[in-house]
Amino acid sequence: MLIPYWIEETLKRNKLPLATCLDFPKLKPLLSINDMIGFSAMCNFDKYLFGAEQNINSAFVWSNSIPEDQPEVSKYLWNSIAQYDCDESILREVQSRLFDEAAKCDRFTKAFAVHDLSPKVLGVVIYPGYFTKEGKRDLSFSLIGEILKVLYVYLPYHEVVKTPLYRRNLELLSDEINR
Repeated sequence: MLIPYWIEETLKRNKLPLATCLDFPKLKPLLSINDMIGFSAMCNFDKYLFGAEQNINSAFVWSNSIPEDQPEVSKYLWNSIAQYDCDESILREVQSRLFDEAAKCDRFTKAFAVHDLSPKVLGVVIYPGYFTKEGKRDLSFSLIGEILKVLYVYLPYHEVVKTPLYRRNLELLSDEINR
């Protein structure tokens, strides 16, 4: 799951673990609707960050965390958040907040952090201003390598090699060798 830095900051301010980002009912009262939509929109940037689509949608992950006796929360997720996460203005906002060099600030000294959120979900916090067009290839290569390290812990090798990230890692390695 791709996580924008502002979600991590909000959870830290509220003394909550990062894995709380998987729990929509707990996350909902902490964030503005704009921040929730921006978080959900992060799934649209997997190809940009990795060069390979991962098809992990925040709204689907969140929907699993909503108890059946809270249909209004589910309705809010699908009608107020997920419906807008592909909106061009939201995507431009996320692009400017995360992937524009002007967004970079001194308090973030790294481009990303990989977190093991649950046995089935890996979280990648993206910090602002690093994944710009220049240098993105090298950062993507590093990011994919860090993700693969975690996948090897949970999956047998033959399952990891089937992933789009593994194939993308091989492409980037090949490019590196041919440079």
